[in-house]
Amino acid sequence: MKKQLFILLLLVSGNVLAQRAAVKTNLLHDAATAPSLAAEWAFASRWTLDVAGSACPWNFADNRKWKFWMTQGEARYWLCQSFYGHFLGVHAGGGEYNLSRVHLPFVSRSASYRYEGVGADGGGFLRLLVGARQTLESGGYHRCRVGACPIQTF
Repeated sequence: MKKQLFILLLLVSGNVLAQRAAVKTNLLHDAATAPSLAAEWAFASRWTLDVAGSACPWNFADNRKWKFWMTQGEARYWLCQSFYGHFLGVHAGGGEYNLSRVHLPFVSRSASYRYEGVGADGGGFLRLLVGARQTLESGGYHRCRVGACPIQTF
């Protein structure tokens, strides 16, 4: 049975482009119950385009909310070849959020307020390969946010 399944997969697989595209996820977002998905395509020997998105649609009792969506695009220039080694990147993204009566760490009295608005970011990125499976990433960005209105309690 296993042999037949293996042969079937070989016949159906067709042309595989291992270093032309990648499908990824952000495990930290997924662990925080905010599903994420990203895809990266090589469009030249040293250039790739990365597109990512994440969303969190949760509503809780007593008008508590933890909702947001965000998306980001990044162009990457690889110093050696696509998907291997070091790269320099430029990214831009944006999203929308709605947080209500949620305790946020390092934000005093956040459970008494509602935060709603839009955001945008952009900047540069550098990734250095420091070992066989380790990388060091550093980036700078500019982010803007609007809105914080108190909740009316009756």
